[in-house]
Amino acid sequence: MKGIFALILLCVSGLSASAQIQLGTNLVTSSMWAGTSAPGNTIGNNGDFYLLYSGSYVVTCIYGPKVSGAWPGTCVAIPTVGTWGTLNYPTWTSGTPFVKMTAAGTFGLDTTIPNTVPAAGQDLVGNAGGTAYAPVTMSGDCTRSSTGAITCTKTNGTSFGTGAFATIANYAPLASTPQNVYNTTYTATMSASTGTLTTLTLAASSGSVQKYRVSVSASESAAGTGTCTTPGTIALTLAYTDADSGYSVSSGNTLQMTWAGLTISNTLAATASINTNSVWRGLPFDIKVASGSAVTLTISQQTGSSCTTTTPVMKITPYVESMP
Repeated sequence: MKGIFALILLCVSGLSASAQIQLGTNLVTSSMWAGTSAPGNTIGNNGDFYLLYSGSYVVTCIYGPKVSGAWPGTCVAIPTVGTWGTLNYPTWTSGTPFVKMTAAGTFGLDTTIPNTVPAAGQDLVGNAGGTAYAPVTMSGDCTRSSTGAITCTKTNGTSFGTGAFATIANYAPLASTPQNVYNTTYTATMSASTGTLTTLTLAASSGSVQKYRVSVSASESAAGTGTCTTPGTIALTLAYTDADSGYSVSSGNTLQMTWAGLTISNTLAATASINTNSVWRGLPFDIKVASGSAVTLTISQQTGSSCTTTTPVMKITPYVESMP
């Protein structure tokens, strides 16, 4: 029998009812008959069905459809619960999280998810083979609470210092310490002529403004001898490009020097004889040098020495410090 029942309506009165039954691709209206014994051909019409039931009204099989005025000789059995076999259902245990279908009509526990109740703060972590999960406690430098908060007290196994938990606003800024760039002493022997004695050049910076503090100290290590009408003078000059104004400071700008007697001058004047006043200290000042600009410090003799026997000897030490 290939018929598929879409709806069965059974009426106790008369032991028959109308039903829509699909036979192949055709939906037909037939009558459903019922009784406790096989039907005779006088019962029903072609296309009808007949339910055979026991005295307790349990249907055991079905005849039909009736064809050419006769019922089929075989009653098709209807399976009872006892003939379906044991139902396959999972055993529910505490903590079982998921059930999955393992085959058509077959269900089982999803064993990739553990049925172990996790402890507070644990995470589900996949195993090395990637086949299952297990509750794992975070280890190493950090811990997780049951609220999900992560607390780290170490880095690579080393505990943080007390400063790691301090308020940033409470930190005092580090003192800015100038870094020494140049403080080499130059010995200048005066001569009868003028001109450049030595030049110090600080390389141009690339991509950033440089700040320097410039000063100088000088003394006369040997006085001129003989007839010294003019012992001679020395000047220090700077050349650079100012970062703020873009102005090119030329080598004609001399550093002001203060003599030990507090006389301010642009030159260091040699003396005919050594005395305690032959010491100079430069007035320190800061310069802001534009990116890409070099700094040139030039020591030159401004006036020649007329000492007839020996000329004075000057010791000059420029100081250049980089500033933050």
